[in-house]
Amino acid sequence: MRFFPEGNMFTVLDSFLTRQPSSYSILSLEATTLTCLNHDDMEALCARYHSVETFFRKLVSLAAVNMMDRISSTLEEKAQGAYQNFLKEHGRLLQRISLADLASYLGITQVSLSRIRGIK
Repeated sequence: MRFFPEGNMFTVLDSFLTRQPSSYSILSLEATTLTCLNHDDMEALCARYHSVETFFRKLVSLAAVNMMDRISSTLEEKAQGAYQNFLKEHGRLLQRISLADLASYLGITQVSLSRIRGIK
């Protein structure tokens, strides 16, 4: 669904907000150090510090916008355009992820991805 390079915060937003198990899992493609914050701790921080509450509100808003962009691109873009957008947004990750993962992310087969990458 998404790629997150180092230094990024992420969550499965619906699961975090509803406090229900997610049907998605998170897979690290490289050695990773995680810092986790559970829902109750986040709520306590928001109640105690207005700046944390503001930060969290902005984080949720940005996550919603990113999700809508992802849905929109999946539904509306042609595969070649989706690949070009990936290069523009996440090009530095290209050497760090497998072509199978990239094809899956783009919603195309590895054969189609190879054809798109071969176009000059």
